[in-house]
Amino acid sequence: MDSNHQGRRSAVAVHDIEKGAIRRFAAAIGDANPLYHDEDFAVASGFRSLIAPPTFGFGLRPGSDVRADLGLDWRNVLHGEQRFRYHQPITAGDRVSVEAELVEIYDKRGSTGCMTFIVVDTTGCIESGGLLYESRSVTIVRRRA
Repeated sequence: MDSNHQGRRSAVAVHDIEKGAIRRFAAAIGDANPLYHDEDFAVASGFRSLIAPPTFGFGLRPGSDVRADLGLDWRNVLHGEQRFRYHQPITAGDRVSVEAELVEIYDKRGSTGCMTFIVVDTTGCIESGGLLYESRSVTIVRRRA
């Protein structure tokens, strides 16, 4: 894969965070924390509204895939890593702008052959301009001999 794609930035997507989406996500992952389900509890705990579970940001996609046009064979793609760094919780009522950057492409040889690693950093900012979260994901492409 061509490392000239490094630095490619996505289009920005804007997401309105809704209480129902937070509740459904928390239920889907089996997390009964009342901060995700009970708005009165969340407000009494010092938040404006319901807050989202930590991995909720994974579903907030940027406006385009920075890996597009890399010629990925999706049959050989693995999700290698995902991590988040929150500066404040995602809260119901937030309007979040999400953008991604392809920061690195590199190859490694493993016991099963050569693999290409594609590192993408994503940021989510609230409408007021403050940084909400940063995430990093690593896509692994196994290359068959």
